[in-house]
Amino acid sequence: MKNIKEITKIINADAGDKPTDYNRTRKRGGRRDELSETEMPLLFLIPLIETAWAHGAIARNEKHLIFTAAREEQIDEKHFLNETLYELLIYQPGQKFFDDCLSLIKTELPAMTVKAREAARSKLVNRCRQIAAAAGGNSVMDVDKSTSPEEREVLARLASELNFREDSPHGGRPANVDFLRQ
Repeated sequence: MKNIKEITKIINADAGDKPTDYNRTRKRGGRRDELSETEMPLLFLIPLIETAWAHGAIARNEKHLIFTAAREEQIDEKHFLNETLYELLIYQPGQKFFDDCLSLIKTELPAMTVKAREAARSKLVNRCRQIAAAAGGNSVMDVDKSTSPEEREVLARLASELNFREDSPHGGRPANVDFLRQ
């Protein structure tokens, strides 16, 4: 795969496919290509973008946090994925895109060491919380008061889908996400 734009095109074109059909690879032109290492950082930013779009628009401070996260993942202004990231912040992808990207993330997690997997889950959920809190302008520590109901729904779904548990260094059990649904 050349870039994540191709994922977008495939997901939108193949609306009948199940996300698990990708299972770390996808069919194209009769061959199967794995997701490249250089594209993984952008894939792991997609839930941040979904969180930002949850209430229908992306605030300037949400964009700033997303670009900061991208820079931390070595996606700078000159990186070939920066344009794709920018477009995802201008044009809202459909829910199927977000769901399929989350499925791809879930297929990547088991390939990581336990420590790396838990760090990735924690970083992803915490970054999404920061994005959600940014729109409300309040402290990240006060997520319930600074997020919209739509953002809380996205956060709860992500934590549940990723089996994220704050109180367990190794996760693996279903997440307790009741605090996000208030």
